[in-house]
Amino acid sequence: MYYIVFCVLFFFSLIEIVTHKRNWLCFDAVYALMTFMVMFRYGQLSDYTGYEMVYEYPEMTGIADPLYFIIQEFFKLIGINYKGFVMIIGALTMGLSYPFLSKYCNKSIASLFIYYTYEFLVMPMSSIRQGLGVALLLYGFTLILEERRKAFYILVGIGSFIHVSLLSVLLIPFFYNKNFYNQWYVACALAGLSLFALVTPDLTVLFPAFFDGRSIGDAEDSRLVQIVIRLSLIAPVLYLKPQFGTLAYYAKAIYIIGYAVYCLFAFAPTMAGRLEYYFRVFMCLFVAYMIFAEEKSYWRELIMLGVIMIHVGLFFKNMNAFIFQGDYDPDKVTMFNFPYVSIFDEDELHDYKIGQ
Repeated sequence: MYYIVFCVLFFFSLIEIVTHKRNWLCFDAVYALMTFMVMFRYGQLSDYTGYEMVYEYPEMTGIADPLYFIIQEFFKLIGINYKGFVMIIGALTMGLSYPFLSKYCNKSIASLFIYYTYEFLVMPMSSIRQGLGVALLLYGFTLILEERRKAFYILVGIGSFIHVSLLSVLLIPFFYNKNFYNQWYVACALAGLSLFALVTPDLTVLFPAFFDGRSIGDAEDSRLVQIVIRLSLIAPVLYLKPQFGTLAYYAKAIYIIGYAVYCLFAFAPTMAGRLEYYFRVFMCLFVAYMIFAEEKSYWRELIMLGVIMIHVGLFFKNMNAFIFQGDYDPDKVTMFNFPYVSIFDEDELHDYKIGQ
């Protein structure tokens, strides 16, 4: 299933970049399939079992975020088991994200490909709470554009009781409609921040336990590899110059701020990665506007193809990380055949695990 969606999105992304034509039918069909993948998954990726323990035995695992606890206890009270809970939260997460990807990203297949290969696999498919947090941000993006900042702050405040990291997005409205950067100065600042991130020690042990975990995308990587991957993506963002006042310009600013946040919190790598997710999703918006810009540019098309290829690498890197984090048998499962297991064939999961 993972690879069917990957191949379809990759193929139509290439067509979209070359032809500059949208395929709304393909977008909606694949998004519906992704929604079903989230809703009906079983035992998939790194956090599924952990959240099941929280759901079944909250007194043993502790309560980090009170609103999430209230939500899950309400579902338990009305007789919904964990599988049903995952189904409902998955549908809600994908539903809240849809307006951003369809309206503001113009149903761009390339944008959906970027979302799928990174955010989707790490958030809705794995981290339930933060996936819902990202979805709330995307849903609340309209409030920023309409200058309804008070409503946005209220939404974020409520959402922070589901996952406290959502508070980091309070930075985002500040950069709307502000011509705040010079390309050369920003490049120098990012170079300095990158150096800081490389040399700063890991101080995770000094922070609360819920910051001490594994971030799927970076779990097996050295600090240098993490920085190089991020720089390979931020370079084209920094190079391309969307017109001031466009959503592409705003998305560029948000993405750059996200990288800065990651570097500043590099002393706690898991925390840094989790905070960055909220900003990194705006690559989808940036790419959509660059592809469908009024003036055609073969050079810009080439850059967009490069961004797509980087996300191809990220997809397979994540697949490889899932194998080790989920205790899959590497003799049976590779980054090229990672299985999708649903609630309809849950017994198959044991066939892929170590020692089963």
